[in-house]
Amino acid sequence: NLAQSAAARASSNFEIHALNERVPFLDASTPANRAIVWSNARGGNLALADEFIAQNSGYLRLESTLGGQYLESLKLFEHYPYEQAIQSWERLSARYATGASGQITAFTLGASPTSVFQRIELPIPFRNPNVTDIRYMPPVRTQP
Repeated sequence: NLAQSAAARASSNFEIHALNERVPFLDASTPANRAIVWSNARGGNLALADEFIAQNSGYLRLESTLGGQYLESLKLFEHYPYEQAIQSWERLSARYATGASGQITAFTLGASPTSVFQRIELPIPFRNPNVTDIRYMPPVRTQP
């Protein structure tokens, strides 16, 4: 029924808004030179990032921070429409990029121009004086 549907949408909007208000207090910190960003999971970048992390201790992607683990536990994309679920992740991604320092390692080959990486995570390090470099992986190979 339409009234129930409207009530459910209003309730989910309130829940997402309340969660978004908590995001500034979630821990999205990462050690210097150990931040990993990724985009385009279907293109294999998430798997590449996880393989890199498994072989190089101390690196963290957003989902591995305490704040990221919390958002993952809520399974937002299973319970809310994408447009609502992505909001908290966008805010936490901004905190993660803002707090990064040293070199950021990026697994973003083929990332969409509308991805969280392109819209949020990439612009922030260029304004962050604590970020020294973005290393794109896998590195581009040149022919000898």
